[in-house]
Amino acid sequence: MTNQIAIVDPFVKGPAIHCFNRLVTLLGIRATYFQPGQFGIEDLIQNAPHNQGYIVLGSASNVTEPLD
Repeated sequence: MTNQIAIVDPFVKGPAIHCFNRLVTLLGIRATYFQPGQFGIEDLIQNAPHNQGYIVLGSASNVTEPLD
């Protein structure tokens, strides 16, 4: 797959796959989803030539988590 966006989810507690799904749906983009904390960065590096850009999701907690 070429001309895609790589979405990187460096989650701490649980993956934010719903964020990936929403971005793909709302923006109508072709994207791949990576979890480097769980699976390492090898796939991300191997796919680098096909990626036009990167979106890195990020926060120690998810905005939908009921934290203080």
